Amino acid sequence: NLEIDLPITAAITSKDYANYLLRGGLPGIFGIRDNTLIRQSFETQLNTALERDLKLIIQSTLSYRQLRHLAVILASKVGQPLELSPLSRETRISVPTLQKLITAFEAMYLIRIIPTEGNQKKPVIFFEDLGEANYLADISRNEIQAFTAFLYSNLRVQIHYRPHKAVELFQFRNRGGALIPLCFRSQGQILGILPSLEETPSKTILGSAGSFLKTFKNAKVLIVHLGKSDRNLSQRL
Repeated sequence: NLEIDLPITAAITSKDYANYLLRGGLPGIFGIRDNTLIRQSFETQLNTALERDLKLIIQSTLSYRQLRHLAVILASKVGQPLELSPLSRETRISVPTLQKLITAFEAMYLIRIIPTEGNQKKPVIFFEDLGEANYLADISRNEIQAFTAFLYSNLRVQIHYRPHKAVELFQFRNRGGALIPLCFRSQGQILGILPSLEETPSKTILGSAGSFLKTFKNAKVLIVHLGKSDRNLSQRL
């Protein structure tokens, strides 16, 4: 079984959730109450990362404006496959340079790239801090993207700080449209996390779950929704 510490009673309110989207979990920022100071803190942090820390990893002639624009574009694509050619056209940065920068961004703990399984294999990008991603690209406007990023931020730490537990994180995608954005594999067992804005899952969500369970016979799916009651839909769902 995957060991995930989930509270028995509700841990957060809608207000808490909105605050987390705004502030994230970085030390020195999550406790700030003034929104102007929050934005200033994120900007200072980004400036330090892109102007100083990046140069310790790679040599780049790109301006701060270009690097920040890349960070904005990457933040807007949280939870989505990483497409280098379109990203190159959008940022006007060559593909080889993009590859180096993305590797450096990951080394700086700005982003994390996770693999994809299914019949679509392109890796997927997540920001390590949700507040930073939301500051750059206002992903809260896309409710399902923000909810997915929130789940990533809070569930990944459950395995990141338990090195004795061998757990793999991946995303499941099929060309037919099936998507399980967060999947955890441990000791031959797989748990798929499927976000839903509605308590009653849609046909699309149930279709994604069915495709995933058909592909992985040793898997279960947990549909995580914003409603108030839970129920078993089947033995594995």
